[in-house]
Amino acid sequence: MPCDPTSLSNLEEVKTNHIHLDLVVDFTAKTLTGSAELEVEAITDALTRVVLDTSFIDIRSVSLGDKTLKYTLEKRHEKFGSALVIELGQTLTKGEKAKIVIGYATTQECTACQWLEPSQTVGKKHPYLFTQCQAIHARSLVPCQDSPSIKLTYSANINAPLRAVMSAVTTGEEKQANGTTTYKFHQRTHMPSYLIALAVGNLEGREIGPRSTVWTEPEGIDAAAWEFVDTETFIRTGEELLTPYDWGRYDLLVLPASFPYGGMENPCLTFVTPSLLAGDRSLVDVVAHEISHSWMGNLSQRMTKLTSIERWLKLYYLEKLLGGDSVFEPYLKAHVQEFAGRSINTVQWKEFLYSFMENNFGQEKIDLLNQVDWEAWLSGTGMPPVENKFDDTLAKACNCLCEKWGESRNETDKAKLKEKFSLKDIEEFSSTQTAVFLERVSELDPLPHSHLDVMDELYKLTEVRNSEIKFRWQMNCLEANYEKIYPQVAEFASTMGRMKYCRPLLRTLFHAKNGAELAKETFLKHRSFYHPIAATMIAKDLGLSH
Repeated sequence: MPCDPTSLSNLEEVKTNHIHLDLVVDFTAKTLTGSAELEVEAITDALTRVVLDTSFIDIRSVSLGDKTLKYTLEKRHEKFGSALVIELGQTLTKGEKAKIVIGYATTQECTACQWLEPSQTVGKKHPYLFTQCQAIHARSLVPCQDSPSIKLTYSANINAPLRAVMSAVTTGEEKQANGTTTYKFHQRTHMPSYLIALAVGNLEGREIGPRSTVWTEPEGIDAAAWEFVDTETFIRTGEELLTPYDWGRYDLLVLPASFPYGGMENPCLTFVTPSLLAGDRSLVDVVAHEISHSWMGNLSQRMTKLTSIERWLKLYYLEKLLGGDSVFEPYLKAHVQEFAGRSINTVQWKEFLYSFMENNFGQEKIDLLNQVDWEAWLSGTGMPPVENKFDDTLAKACNCLCEKWGESRNETDKAKLKEKFSLKDIEEFSSTQTAVFLERVSELDPLPHSHLDVMDELYKLTEVRNSEIKFRWQMNCLEANYEKIYPQVAEFASTMGRMKYCRPLLRTLFHAKNGAELAKETFLKHRSFYHPIAATMIAKDLGLSH
């Protein structure tokens, strides 16, 4: 039976097959108002009630057909919201279905929605709305069984004054007499509720492939279309390695800078941060990562005690152990085919791995698998119990340059430093190598301010556009209490809401010499710029949470 400690719904008794949304976008009130129709199915006998997850939702009515249903919104749990308990007024047996219609509105406390004023957008003329439902924020957008164990399809009619896009395929649009438009969507592939996504704004789309459009504000469309032109190549590579792409469209939405993540793998419409627009396509690997979720994550999910890095190390280790990609790639394809549309646990994953290897390659592979220290991999702590060897040729150059700077730390003469170093040091580096070099520098004791002066003068790091390089450079400066960088840190952290950058920058500025007041002042002045998820975490980092 499904078990999810973060959900308040009765997952062991009922499942949701489909949700249909009819919502009106109100930028003045900053609410979504309308209804959600849930097709639910009993998975046990004698079902008399349905319990759904909600969080800060204004429930206005619940009905089944022409019958009004009794419901209770229970006391709010601090983290998981309020359980909506619906009495069906009848008994459903296992396999029976019912369609429950819930009239509701989101509220100002909705943690999934960020409503931007025109001044917070690129164009400065129109408001903007976008949602972020991962991990458990879908319950603040729609009453639902907000658990990845529930896979559902959904459809939606979104009435809005500006263009709406969703994590679904567009099925049409209708102009309304009041000047708004109703945009229609359908997602026919089963997926968890946290992948429901909506954005509404002054959006322009441009085709970048046979099944891909990039959406953004008109001011950024040229840069976005150029940056992500290789999207179709990424999709085809996934299909060659795994199975045909199942979702129909793969569009991209470049959001305003307040979007709190690098990317979000919403089906049919990946949300990405504008920080990826580096101008040299050096950061589009994030798109390749998000596309991979179309097979691993969106179609199937798995929970283990391993971190994401350790999981990939484990798979790499197993691939080498079992004989390389000629053995492992057929297994990965079979895994996706076997578990598409399902959530699985580690036991099921392991059983299928053994079964596939035995059926396709024989006892020899089983003997190899039996050599694996599964207990250490799955339950142990510390570094993975294997040494994986990678080609580190490109990294060596970064490491050597870092060591050279570290060894020069006692040099006090800037002129002599400039004799030892020059722009040629990084001239042939890729953007990734420059970022890795700075990452290595962060592992040293902070460099003297004179060294940071020379490094910036030679390498022009403060001026760099690439966000990965800018972030690492600023973090190194903050660790050294290099106060010259503080204004640039405040500017970057208040104009780029990606939590990977703004959280550690503001937190480190807060702890840097003479930086605490600037960190707090920057956050408080720009608090409305950050997504609610980011704002809550940053406030806690800076000791400002209530």
